[in-house]
Amino acid sequence: MGRGKPLTDIEKGQILAYSVGNLSANAIAKRVGRSWNLVNNLLSNPAAYDSKKSTGKPKMLGVAVECRLLREASKTGKSARTLKD
Repeated sequence: MGRGKPLTDIEKGQILAYSVGNLSANAIAKRVGRSWNLVNNLLSNPAAYDSKKSTGKPKMLGVAVECRLLREASKTGKSARTLKD
């Protein structure tokens, strides 16, 4: 199942306002029309909501080094193993 649309600023404000009014996450979800899980995630850490997560392994080489290696390989025809040494 795919992700739903992200919360708008208005919806975030509504959820936070309802939480101040001591409504449960389930009741807030029904009023706003969003899932209980989304409401619960926002209420548990509002600052972290909608922040991009870093995924995957970071690259070992920088952009400049990668360009230099590609240039050297195309000029000399050397393999990656010989360029490594």
